Amino acid sequence: RIDHLNQAWEELQTLSANRHRKLDESSDYQDFLDAVEEETAWILEKQHLLSSDDHGDSLAAVQGLLKQHDAFEADLKVHHSKCAEICQAGAGLIEGGNHNKPQIEQKCE
Repeated sequence: RIDHLNQAWEELQTLSANRHRKLDESSDYQDFLDAVEEETAWILEKQHLLSSDDHGDSLAAVQGLLKQHDAFEADLKVHHSKCAEICQAGAGLIEGGNHNKPQIEQKCE
C-alpha cells in the first residue's frame, strides 16, 4: 500500500512538472505570437502609407512628406532588427523543443 502511494506521488510530481513545462512553453509561444502580430500590423500600416498617391501639391507639402519618409526609413531599420530578433526567438523555441513547433515554423516561413 505504501509503495502504491509512493508510486502515485511520483507520477503526480511528473505530471505536474510536465504541465508546468508545457505552460511555460505556451507562455513563450504567446509572447512570440504577440511580437509577430505587432510587426505584421506595423508592416500592413506602412504598406498602406507607402502605396499612397499623395506626393504633395506644394513645396511645404512635399517637404513634410519627405520628412515623414525619412522618419519611416529610420523606423524601418529598427523594425528590420525586430523582425530578425523575432525569427531568432522562433528558432530558439523550435530548437528548445517547444510543443508548438509546427505553428512556430509556419510563422517563420
